[in-house]
Amino acid sequence: MLVRPCGMHTLMSFLGCIGTLMKGTGLTEILSVSYKGINSMMLGKAWPKALRGFRMVVVGLLKRNILSGARTTEEMDDMLASACSSRTGQLWVDCFIYPTILAHMFVRAEREGKYALHMYCMSRMLPYFFAAGHWNYARYITWHLMEFMNLVDDKALEMFYEGRHVCDIGLGHGMVCSQTSLGNKHTLGTERQMEV
Repeated sequence: MLVRPCGMHTLMSFLGCIGTLMKGTGLTEILSVSYKGINSMMLGKAWPKALRGFRMVVVGLLKRNILSGARTTEEMDDMLASACSSRTGQLWVDCFIYPTILAHMFVRAEREGKYALHMYCMSRMLPYFFAAGHWNYARYITWHLMEFMNLVDDKALEMFYEGRHVCDIGLGHGMVCSQTSLGNKHTLGTERQMEV
């Protein structure tokens, strides 16, 4: 049995990392034009709002580059590399644009049950946890990655890649725990039964 970090809490902490790394850059002022509760967004607590707001800013930053004809990831990488020529541009690319794209990739991996994408995102998120001082997540994700690489045999790995690690995509991890602890009774109006 492999224990893996909860996707929602990992995402919340990661968005908090972005907020910590972007403190004092003007991101708060940009988001405050459209959103209330900026402190919760920057801490990752209001994570749906933070995802939308961060995506809105990234699209605004990249809009001119995308409209100029960049259609492939290589062209986008070249444009972002040219933006890194200044220290401010490098900060925004490395600490905001790439992590925001990574957060959206992580959400996709969690929703679709794609474990290869999940592991890729976790390994790419790890430096941001260290940089922002989120030591608990840095430690547990490091442990999770090492355990997965060292302990999983070929058959189990194949099952992970087939998406068999997902209990039920419609239910959240919390709902699975609720149904398990209540002995498969109806919870919160759902009528699904779960075999454990």
